[in-house]
Amino acid sequence: MRMIIILYLFLKYIKLFCKISFYLSKGCEIYFRKILYNKR
Repeated sequence: MRMIIILYLFLKYIKLFCKISFYLSKGCEIYFRKILYNKR
């Protein structure tokens, strides 16, 4: 029973981490686009 709870929390944190990293990478993409756009 304990293993299932740990596994569930682990999966939950992975999902959260993926979401955060996705938003961060999207933000970085926009940031780099701004830099490249300003250099032209």
